[in-house]
Amino acid sequence: MLSGAEEANTRIAIDGPAGSGKTTTGKLVATQFGFRFFDTGIMYRAATRMALLQGFALTDEATIVHSIEDGGLEFVFDDAGDVKAFVLGVDETDSLRSPEVDHGVSAVSALPVVRQLMVQMQRDIAGDAQIVMVGRDIGTVVLPDAELKIYLTASAEKRARRRFEQNRSSGIQQNFDEMVSDLKARDVLDSERETSPLRPADDSISVTSDGKSLEEVVDEVVQLVKAAE
Repeated sequence: MLSGAEEANTRIAIDGPAGSGKTTTGKLVATQFGFRFFDTGIMYRAATRMALLQGFALTDEATIVHSIEDGGLEFVFDDAGDVKAFVLGVDETDSLRSPEVDHGVSAVSALPVVRQLMVQMQRDIAGDAQIVMVGRDIGTVVLPDAELKIYLTASAEKRARRRFEQNRSSGIQQNFDEMVSDLKARDVLDSERETSPLRPADDSISVTSDGKSLEEVVDEVVQLVKAAE
């Protein structure tokens, strides 16, 4: 059961496939309850960006792990509560949604030791805080004892449209049909990887954004939070 906004140790896990709206929904829900917010996907994207910048093969686990352990990645909350990703000492937050990172992040996130490092970092970040944490294995692996677990999904077409509009507003151009294909391929990779595959936690509540506005999805999640108090 949730302990209420005035007490500690209220952790909400939101999982789901790429482009399902986890980040936007989770951040709005966190804001409404005054909780911290953390999108764990930024960590795997940062690791992918790091590998690309250094010319590492995205399957070279030992080298990527060494670079992470050597301080290649740092995640910092700014004064507004947003997370900045520093890669090799440089703020690379704005470059983490590029097509190159999109194409490579599933390969990096499937590396078992990389995931082990990230999971420990995520647990440290969550601690006993009032937090909404989003990703693909939050309810199943990172915070299996979270007070509320939600699995947020949508059709590949809707997810691609959302990502397409986000990229276009950031000046990133990409073919829509290719984005649909990329998302479907990523769904397969994320769901079939051996380590922490994408799947709903047994005790999660499923929410779909198909046919709903962002406001409707956020309100549905907010009501779930209130009902669990």
